[in-house]
Amino acid sequence: MGCGRSFWFMQLVFVSILLVPTLSSSSGSDREALEIGIGVGVGGGAAPSTPQPECPPPPPRRQPQPSDFENILQHRGFFVIQRFKQTITCDPKNKTGSWMGFHICNNDGRGYQGFYCETPPGLNNMRTIASVNFNGFTLSAPTVCGFVDQLPDLALFHANSNSFGGTVPALANLPFFYELNLSNNCLSGGFPASMLPLVDLAFLDLRYNGYAGPVPSVVFLIRTWVHPEHPAQPRQHHRRLPNPRQQRRASRLRRSSGCCGRWKEERKWKSLRAIS
Repeated sequence: MGCGRSFWFMQLVFVSILLVPTLSSSSGSDREALEIGIGVGVGGGAAPSTPQPECPPPPPRRQPQPSDFENILQHRGFFVIQRFKQTITCDPKNKTGSWMGFHICNNDGRGYQGFYCETPPGLNNMRTIASVNFNGFTLSAPTVCGFVDQLPDLALFHANSNSFGGTVPALANLPFFYELNLSNNCLSGGFPASMLPLVDLAFLDLRYNGYAGPVPSVVFLIRTWVHPEHPAQPRQHHRRLPNPRQQRRASRLRRSSGCCGRWKEERKWKSLRAIS
């Protein structure tokens, strides 16, 4: 009886020994399979994405060409205007909002506000920027130098009641220029020497700025031409401005406009107007 029990006990131990490596091997294989499965996305993991090619950069912006404009003169003027537009720091009436596109001349009301074109002498059907009128636009910019003097066929520049700083640009190289109005702006310093060579101006107004100091005597050599009664009448009569001794000199304390500074004693500038 005891021998029979011993026999069965030994058989059970032998079978257990045989099963242990099998179970261990099966467990290891399952774990390895599970680990491999996780690596390839089994069990909810996301598969690695395929690298996408980089998007090419956008093509460069097309630059305006002469053929886009009425003529080459307006093409050149376009770049002068756009450079000046970048310097404007305040435009409460959004006047510069119209300064885009290829139709510059506002003679028909569909161009850039303030810019008007005519054909200069000696050219046929070559309209160019002849007049700039910013009166009342209330624009602000550090200076108009580099703008007015870069429009070679300009005849008139009127910019009353803006906030332009700096001084008057050199305009002696503009062959057709004869009217300048920069009154009620923020110009400063002494009387602008750049005005002295402009002896044939028809109209000059620099009042209500921040200028201070004496008026150079040579200013009174500037001639103003008499407006003819008939357009065909040549401009052959000139008159000089009155001698400063014949003018009543007055000084006054006045407050400059808010952008132009503080209280100062300055000469009461007299507008130099054409005698009609």
